Amino acid sequence: MQINLIPVGILVLFIVIAVIFAKSGMKHSSFVAVKMGDKTVNAEIADTFSKQAFGLMGRKNLPQDQGMLFVFSNPGVYKFWMFNTSIPLDMIWTDSNKTVIYIQQNAQPCLLLNCATYGPDQDASYVLEVNANYTAKNRISVGDKLQFSLNQ
Repeated sequence: MQINLIPVGILVLFIVIAVIFAKSGMKHSSFVAVKMGDKTVNAEIADTFSKQAFGLMGRKNLPQDQGMLFVFSNPGVYKFWMFNTSIPLDMIWTDSNKTVIYIQQNAQPCLLLNCATYGPDQDASYVLEVNANYTAKNRISVGDKLQFSLNQ
């Protein structure tokens, strides 16, 4: 049986790049305070393609009061996966008015290429990733508003 090494090589290269990026990830990052009800999360801003592509990959932990805010230049249908992500997460999609339109609770890490994808089939402008069970514990639900300012 012959094995095609090109896809394996591409996968290995992708993983190496992801690990390198993740290790240097927070050194050059900007953060924003995201308020949800009476709780505030200090969120790392993912507003470039590379930051969005790698997200929280390779991170071993996420403090309870931190997260990652994905900021998209145009509203769209944005699906997320948990490839090479070690931390179970809740993901919160919001529209351009920062109103929660969809929540994926307790998305589990995935180390294979056939990872599940998550997200609504409607346009979103922002996605906030926080530790798993954060939304249930803090009673965050569809229709709630997030408060943050990106002009800091």
